[in-house]
Amino acid sequence: MVLQRDLPMHFWGWADPDETVTVTLDGKAASSTANKLGKWSLYLPAHAAGGPITVDVKGSNTLSVEDVMIGDVWFASGQSNMEMPLKGFVGNAPIKDSETEIRNASQPKLRLLRIRKKTSTFPLSDYQDTWTACTPQTAGDFSAVAYFFGRAIADKENVTVGLIDSTWGGTPAEAWTSFQGLTADASLMPVFSAWGEMMDARTDMELVQAADMRADQAAEKAHQPKPKHAWRPEPASWGPAALYNGMVAPATAYGIKGAIWYQGESNAGASRAPIYDKVFGAMITDWRQRWQQG
Repeated sequence: MVLQRDLPMHFWGWADPDETVTVTLDGKAASSTANKLGKWSLYLPAHAAGGPITVDVKGSNTLSVEDVMIGDVWFASGQSNMEMPLKGFVGNAPIKDSETEIRNASQPKLRLLRIRKKTSTFPLSDYQDTWTACTPQTAGDFSAVAYFFGRAIADKENVTVGLIDSTWGGTPAEAWTSFQGLTADASLMPVFSAWGEMMDARTDMELVQAADMRADQAAEKAHQPKPKHAWRPEPASWGPAALYNGMVAPATAYGIKGAIWYQGESNAGASRAPIYDKVFGAMITDWRQRWQQG
């Protein structure tokens, strides 16, 4: 894993209620007592870039995290523009020279954390994903934009770069913004109206899909090309705050250098485009407040 350099380092987790937990890193230690829910949190002093080092977490048992680097951590998010992996979207969106790039993707200065797609109606506190080294086996499925960005930063800054790939193609910016961020400005209420209209349209969705299937079968029987059907996103991924809750919130306690974002097309519709500047601005403000940076 990679911890952010030159910032107080936040460690947190879960233990038995009232259990004392001590974290030790490079000779520095701090302790915390878990509350009645078993949650604990502590900070260690800022540390210059370097590593590898071992982080020991000791309570009633001891956990050791090895091969920890201290450098720059970047949170990469957005829709398919950012999600597109280094191997490309197989079948319809190749990436130039991707095979060569993947073959040369053994990058010791890069560490990768790819977040699985998940929605939630409330902010989650943890991921079920793990850091990996950057190798041809791991880089191929990782965000191409994030990979090239991270590689350039690592070369320029001469530090290890940790990249967090939290992306979902075909999703709007309001899904990546917290409820508090969206409701802080009354002019953003149209995003909830648009969401309501989308949900109303789901009433007959099973019938629509059945009609599409019948049309496909008729075309196949007549040896004709199948008709084109409207693209329909996963509805849960369009819910206001749904992706913030599931894919952003768990990272907001983690120290980062900054975020990179690549999105916009899903906000291009007639009901969304006129307020995209406000939605995107609200998301930026929201993330800055959540990470207490910027």
